[in-house]
Amino acid sequence: MPLGIHRGAVVVRIRRRSPDARPVEPGHESSPALPTPLLNTPITASALERHGLSRFRAYAGDLRQLRRGIRCVPGAEPTPAQVAAVVAAQAGHAVICGVTAAQLHGMRLPGTLSRSTLLHLARTDGRPRLRRPGVVGTEAAYRPEDVMMVGEVMVTTPARTFLDLARMLNPVALVAVGDGLVCTHRHGIRAGVPPLCTVEQLRRMLDEHPGVRGVRRARLALGRVRVGVDSPQETRMRLLLEDHRVGEWITDHRLIGADGREVLPDLWDEYSRTSVQYEGMHHSDPRQVHRDVARERATRSVDAVEVRVVAADLDALAPYRGQLVPRVVALVAAAVHRAR
Repeated sequence: MPLGIHRGAVVVRIRRRSPDARPVEPGHESSPALPTPLLNTPITASALERHGLSRFRAYAGDLRQLRRGIRCVPGAEPTPAQVAAVVAAQAGHAVICGVTAAQLHGMRLPGTLSRSTLLHLARTDGRPRLRRPGVVGTEAAYRPEDVMMVGEVMVTTPARTFLDLARMLNPVALVAVGDGLVCTHRHGIRAGVPPLCTVEQLRRMLDEHPGVRGVRRARLALGRVRVGVDSPQETRMRLLLEDHRVGEWITDHRLIGADGREVLPDLWDEYSRTSVQYEGMHHSDPRQVHRDVARERATRSVDAVEVRVVAADLDALAPYRGQLVPRVVALVAAAVHRAR
């Protein structure tokens, strides 16, 4: 028998409670159903109260913990940007920036960064940066033109986010981000869809921040950004051709075939009348195959040549004029020189 405990005494075992545990509110032992807007978003006590539920509902056993004070329905996958918005609102005077801002805006990040769950948040009130698990905290002094409201939180604008990303992306990835930001079309089904920002807005952002780290790299990238580019793969394809001085490429161009069919080359070289089309996985769909055949025939009908490029052509090497070059360069160069 433990020392100091006499026979007949009642021994009470005390279980250490999780720091995030909360008591169940009397009368709420059975958890009420959650409203639809909360089924795939981060859930906080304040969010529950806004929907007329008790804050204690956040600690019911049918929810899983994402971070301290933030839960979600099992099976739900809130995006990092959604979680960042909650953390920023809890912290106060915090701006979503960097990679997380890019995710929120839908910018064309490289694969690893597009899937990153780290939250990038900047303090703007002079207090020390946020130090929390899974948070990349910084301190910043943004101008009003650098930020915008998205929902109830502040986020760096697409143009400012482009500048911030210049510190962490390689040149090709940064051009791909820029192409995505300014992407709009004069022709086709996406004609008139506004871009996230314009080339002029990007240029003005860089001009107004001459001393910011990464601005020189951002200027170099902006010089290679083009309007009308639909994917990072198309960006990379164009840059490879430019780097090897193959053709003079136009984006967002339109051809009209002899039968009146509209053809929209991904890249067009006017001098050699060469159309380059990047073909992603969806081009293997039987209906798309028929459309691609009709497109190539329409291209030929106006005395132009079409070169089809797939993902492997950007990485594989091929001999051309005594040297090994990316296969896309060899394929397109051969077509351009034959036409000329």
